[in-house]
Amino acid sequence: MAYLPQQKILFAGDVGFFWVAPHANNSYITKWIETCDKIAGWDVDVIVPGHGPVGTKKELAEMASYFRVLGVEARKRYDAKMTAGAAAADIRLGRFDNWIGPERLLMDVVRWHQEWDGTLTPDYDANRVREATIEYNAIKARRAKKTGEIIPLGRDGVSRRRVDHHTRIIVPFLEYTLAQPPADDDAQASRDVGVDSHR
Repeated sequence: MAYLPQQKILFAGDVGFFWVAPHANNSYITKWIETCDKIAGWDVDVIVPGHGPVGTKKELAEMASYFRVLGVEARKRYDAKMTAGAAAADIRLGRFDNWIGPERLLMDVVRWHQEWDGTLTPDYDANRVREATIEYNAIKARRAKKTGEIIPLGRDGVSRRRVDHHTRIIVPFLEYTLAQPPADDDAQASRDVGVDSHR
């Protein structure tokens, strides 16, 4: 971050996601919320986030609220022994559901689970996210005729954007993190979730 106290401007970098779902790729969400709370006490009029439009402390507080609401919802499901993938498939965030990047909820739930089960490290756990994504997709595929919400995987095992009358827009950030599965597994996974593996 870069703070210009005379101008009352904060360049928040990846601490700020305004009107965009935050991506807790390798973050400590609890510490992220604490950082937002500290900034709320600073003499700042303008915050330039790393993601989204320029805003104020109001937008930063709203982003922290996203994590708080998600934390409450994810914790209910964690305490009920739901896996991260099943929890993410079940969670609805109300006013945050329309933020850009809804698939980030899945990765954020994985990070919350890691924090609660004591396995959280600075490293991004691509395998755990992949397992959660596969489970999420399997659950959504069972409901697809009703809701049409899945995070499709392409031929190379990477999530792809898919838009048609059955699937809402999903713009996953898994492309650069997931290892490529064997082609046969990917083809089966694509058939399981109804994704055309041809591009």
